[in-house]
Amino acid sequence: MAEILEQKKNPLLKREESWILIEHKGKPTPKRDEILSEISKVLKSKDELIIIDKVFSQKGKSASRVKVLAYSKKEDIPESKLEKMKRRALPLGKRGKSKEGEASGDAPSEAPTKATEKPSKKEPPKEEPPKEDEKK
Repeated sequence: MAEILEQKKNPLLKREESWILIEHKGKPTPKRDEILSEISKVLKSKDELIIIDKVFSQKGKSASRVKVLAYSKKEDIPESKLEKMKRRALPLGKRGKSKEGEASGDAPSEAPTKATEKPSKKEPPKEEPPKEDEKK
């Protein structure tokens, strides 16, 4: 059973953001594909237009809070969100950075600058020679 806890429209990003409570009595936290089918019924939207952003299991309860992003058109969904959902659908052993991101040059190709490098050793503070009192 799913219950909408909070719903907010975000016109800037062309999506609807929702927090939904999913109850799963006597069962472990449901898989994302199970959650997606339940949420699509509640929001009355297609599966491909829904992004499951976060799933939080509630301690001591057989319920999970789910943050859902629902878009009206497939074109409005950012590519990064689509790639993330595809990676999450893979088995644990096959997850990781996609090869497309490495090939497209997303990784920085130049060496880090001195401003971003951390110093390897801290220099000891410079000691000033003690000042002699001029009035003796």
